[in-house]
Amino acid sequence: FDPRYPVKCETNDTFSTAPKCTVKNETTVVMTGNTSNYSKELEVWVRDVINPIEVTNTVNIQVSVYDGSTDKLLERSFNNLSPNTFPYSYFGPVIAINGDKTLYIESGTRKTVTIEFEYPCYSDLTLTAYSDVVEVIPPSQIIKTGQKSGTFTISVNNAVTPDTYSIYWDQSNDLNERFYARLAPLRLQVVKKQDVKITFESVIPVPRRGSSLPTTVSLELAPNTGLRVNIKVTDNDNGALTVEPAILRFDDNSITKTFEVLATKDASIGTHSLEFSFEGEDAQAYNLNQPTTKFSVISEDTSNPSVIRVDSQNIERTSFELIIETSEPGIVYYGVAYSGTPEPSFHELKVGGPSAYYGSNARYFSMPVG
Repeated sequence: FDPRYPVKCETNDTFSTAPKCTVKNETTVVMTGNTSNYSKELEVWVRDVINPIEVTNTVNIQVSVYDGSTDKLLERSFNNLSPNTFPYSYFGPVIAINGDKTLYIESGTRKTVTIEFEYPCYSDLTLTAYSDVVEVIPPSQIIKTGQKSGTFTISVNNAVTPDTYSIYWDQSNDLNERFYARLAPLRLQVVKKQDVKITFESVIPVPRRGSSLPTTVSLELAPNTGLRVNIKVTDNDNGALTVEPAILRFDDNSITKTFEVLATKDASIGTHSLEFSFEGEDAQAYNLNQPTTKFSVISEDTSNPSVIRVDSQNIERTSFELIIETSEPGIVYYGVAYSGTPEPSFHELKVGGPSAYYGSNARYFSMPVG
C-alpha cells in the first residue's frame, strides 16, 4: 500500500457502522470500529487501493483477529490453508518517464527529461509532479490529445545532499476517468562530482578594424540558479583588443552563449590569448578544462565575402540538405516558407522575423560557414 493514499473499508453487516482503516508499515491494513462480540460471517471490502507500478503477483493475503483491549491474537489465516495470491497487469497504456531509468543529476544544475507514450494521447492529460527536494518545471503540464511525448525540467539546488530521491506523479484527464496505467515514481540520483563541463569554440582569426564571428560557450547542463563566465584578453594590446560581452550570464535555463573578439586598427598582428573564469551561485558544479585559448589577429580584411555555391539535395517531405559555400568564414541567415512567398529582406532573416506575409509559415535559421 502507498501510505500517501488512504484506503477505505466497508463491511456487509453490523460489524461497524463506520469501520476505520489505516495503513501500517505499507503492507498491513488495520480495521477498527467494532466494540462488541461478533460471531457472524464477515465480508470486508478494502477500497481505493492504488494500483502497483509494475506487473507483479501479490503475496498471500493474511487475516488476523486481535482483541483490542488486550492486544492478543485470537485467530489468523495460513497461506497453505487459504492461498489467495493473484496477478496484476497494467490495465491501460504505460507512460514512461526518462525511459523508466534512474536520472543522475549534479547538485546545482537542471536537466530536461522526456515523457513518452506508447500511443498518441487519447485525451488531454494533466501530469502533476510532487517532490519535497527538487523543483519540477513546470510542476503540472497538459499533454494534448494526439501527442506522444512531452518534456519537463528538473532543477536541483546546490544545497541538496547527494542521495537517492523520488518524484511522484498524479494524472487526470478531461474525461475524468483513469485510462493510463499508474505512473512509476522517477528515481533521482543527486551527485556532487563537480565536473559538469564548460566548453569553448575556437576563435577564428580576427582582422584589424573587425571582429571574430560569434564564438559559442557551451554548458553540459544549465545551472539551477545562475552561472557567470568571465572572458578577458590576457594582453589587451593597450586597449586594442576587447571582448563583447566580457561576462556571459547563464541564468535563463540556456546552455549556450556567444561572444566576439574586437580589434582596432592598432591591434598587434600575431597570436594572443583569452582567459576564462567562472563564478556564481552554482559555480561549484562546473569544471573548466580549458582556462585559456589562443587566437590570431590578422591584417584588415578589405574584400567583400562572396557566395560561391548554394544548392540543396536529398529533398524529402519534411527535410532537405542545404549546401552553402563562401569565399571566407561567416554566418549564413536563411528562412523556409511556403512556395510563392516573396523574398524576405536581410533584416528579416537576421532578426528571425516575423514575416511580412501572414500565412507564409516562415521559419528562420542561421549557421556558421567557411
